[in-house]
Amino acid sequence: MTVPQAASDSGHDQHVIVSGLVRTFDASQPWLVRVIGRQGRRIVRAVDDLSFSIARGKTLGLVGESGCGKSTVARCLAGLLSPDAGSIRIAGATASGTPARGEIQMVFQDPYSSLNPRWRVREAVGDSLLAFGLASNRSQMGEQVAKLLIDVGLAPEDGAHYPHEFSGGQRQRVAIARAIASEPSILIADEPTSALDVSVQAQILNLLRDLQAARGLTCLFISHDLGVVDHMADTVGVMYLGRLVELRGKEDLFERPLHPYTRMLIETAPRLRRSNQQRSAVRGEVPSPLAPPPGCAFHPRCPLANDRCRRERPEPIALPDGGNVACHAVEEGRLD
Repeated sequence: MTVPQAASDSGHDQHVIVSGLVRTFDASQPWLVRVIGRQGRRIVRAVDDLSFSIARGKTLGLVGESGCGKSTVARCLAGLLSPDAGSIRIAGATASGTPARGEIQMVFQDPYSSLNPRWRVREAVGDSLLAFGLASNRSQMGEQVAKLLIDVGLAPEDGAHYPHEFSGGQRQRVAIARAIASEPSILIADEPTSALDVSVQAQILNLLRDLQAARGLTCLFISHDLGVVDHMADTVGVMYLGRLVELRGKEDLFERPLHPYTRMLIETAPRLRRSNQQRSAVRGEVPSPLAPPPGCAFHPRCPLANDRCRRERPEPIALPDGGNVACHAVEEGRLD
């Protein structure tokens, strides 16, 4: 399978290569309920044949409405979930094909729930230093934790406090310090600012960008906020019901979105509205992932849908700018 990549990745070696990723979940009722009600098993395809690559030192932003599978992709890449099919390849992996310990780290959405409330910040950040052999004793661990806290905009003295003694933005800084402690080459940020006040969000985003530049990190950044993705990403992938419907360089996607769903997302983000493009807002709800529509999953909400869209699932087609889009209307030249 050829892995799609956006034009912005050309000329850079691919650090992360995901091919045909599939992850399902069993959403069935308990066995006895199914027997009494004569119900079958209910399987949700949270991620459905997903392929993409991320160039070394670059950022791929994943966007889409809630429930489209973004976080599942992140957890598969981080090793927290095992894919049902497909492959995830990391450049520089060990001979067994698995990344070195600590090479991939993740910053979660809610810093309070991702930090152990019984551990002081010193232990929360420093534990991975001891686990990965980056500190030989607790004295050395304390020195390195102090440097990490300074790197994320905190004071060394903050290591003596507990998570509940910090604000939301400070806790997220602690979580970021913990993530970079093992010196990863890949950082996954799963909506890292959505639980924070607007006034703090920009500080955390700028911190992540500074750390990426200083450490050469390759990033997967997940958000439902297109303005944030525009600020952070080099390449943008748009997900809908577990599939990538458009994957392109940031400038190409925001200046001339092709897939009707991408257009809908940009239309509903006033900061990204382009005055020279007249588009009609697409209405409707995301279908249930337990019973996705046949053909193109977006066709019930799409103003360009025809009979082919209702019958045949579109496959990604290459674009002149190096990206790709999965849409029959684009392929047939039916865009307005």
